[in-house]
Amino acid sequence: MSKTEANETATRYMQEQAEIMKKYGDAPKLSGPDYQAAIAAVTRTFRLIGAKAK
Repeated sequence: MSKTEANETATRYMQEQAEIMKKYGDAPKLSGPDYQAAIAAVTRTFRLIGAKAK
């Protein structure tokens, strides 16, 4: 991954994390559908980072 790609990926990651926190709060309940949705959102983020790293 080039420096530019890494920077773009990191920027996107931070933006996604901010959106997750806005949507689910700073300390989401650790069960139920909101928690599962938050996990899915974070999983998508890490999949993106992993795909870009290859």
